[in-house]
Amino acid sequence: MAVMVPLACWITAANTPIVLRLSDVPWYPSNESIWVLWIFLGASTVGALSAPIIGANQNSMLADVADEHELETGIRREGVLYAVRAFSNKATAAFGTLFGGILLSAIDFPETRRAARCQRRLSGTWA
Repeated sequence: MAVMVPLACWITAANTPIVLRLSDVPWYPSNESIWVLWIFLGASTVGALSAPIIGANQNSMLADVADEHELETGIRREGVLYAVRAFSNKATAAFGTLFGGILLSAIDFPETRRAARCQRRLSGTWA
């Protein structure tokens, strides 16, 4: 529960302004309004305050697991537990990058900024 509340706050704060803008609700301010900036800053603040709590709770729980493992086996192996956590973080980041690259290739996303700029000019976006 100690991780779930900050995690819920972080996810909600990050996604609520985006969902409201895309839902086109009538009471949400338009993009030209100064209130969009304040809503973004408020949501970013909630997210920034929640993220360290999540990290501290994860480290605390992993230390508790290491202590429990030592009580059961008599061997202290916190290095192995932290190494597994670090490896899983790196593997997740690598898989996400790989999956994102595959999706960008599948939709023929332009590889250079110049190509994107030329396509916008041809489509009349900067007319």
